[in-house]
Amino acid sequence: MHAYRSHKCGDLRETDQGAGTRLSGWVHRVRDHGGLLFIDLRDHYGLTQIVADPDSPAFKVAETLRSEWVIKVDGKVRLRPAGTENRDLPTGLIEVFATGIDVLSEAKELPLPVFGDVEYPEDIRLKYRFLDLRRERVHENIMLRSNVIASIRRRMIAGSFVSLTIFKVETWGLWNFRSWTNSLKSSRRDGLGLPAIRDRCPEARTATSCHVSPSHSRVAFRHVLFHGSWTMAFQSAGSIVSL
Repeated sequence: MHAYRSHKCGDLRETDQGAGTRLSGWVHRVRDHGGLLFIDLRDHYGLTQIVADPDSPAFKVAETLRSEWVIKVDGKVRLRPAGTENRDLPTGLIEVFATGIDVLSEAKELPLPVFGDVEYPEDIRLKYRFLDLRRERVHENIMLRSNVIASIRRRMIAGSFVSLTIFKVETWGLWNFRSWTNSLKSSRRDGLGLPAIRDRCPEARTATSCHVSPSHSRVAFRHVLFHGSWTMAFQSAGSIVSL
């Protein structure tokens, strides 16, 4: 078995009943129902409910767990009792009875909870951006963007487009940078004899202190013509979430 997992947290289904499993991820939240502990374990792929009761060898460790601790869980897959299923969750028909829990990393008290969708001031979200990016809505937006770009790339590859990347540190005016980039793109297209080019231009700008800091990634579609629309790209990438 793999050192950290046999399944991802979004993999297990009712057909896995009775199977042994090993999962690793972040503790999303812990619920104590009168001595019966429920742990929502989260990774990039989904969420699985972990159960530990006083008879479980993992119960003492489970009592110490806090949000965003990273743990490894060994256990057995079983069906949730009737009436406790969560049909909105892909793994909502099963739970994992923990037989062993290893704490891989602890976390201090969180200034910005990851669980839930409470709105926080922008300055707090930016200060603790590493936590904000773990929240469900932000994570969905990240995946939506990735899927949209992947969808566009697939359409462009199918249309015989060639993808070139230009890296340029801007040490003078933005106007000069753009003029230089556009002339380079035109000469590159004509010189190479390529019918269509997609240039993705990540920019890095220098401040007066000569400190180079990555800026936004500007995607240039100047020479890009393809059938379809952004709507088609979003539809093929999946459901549109609130940005």
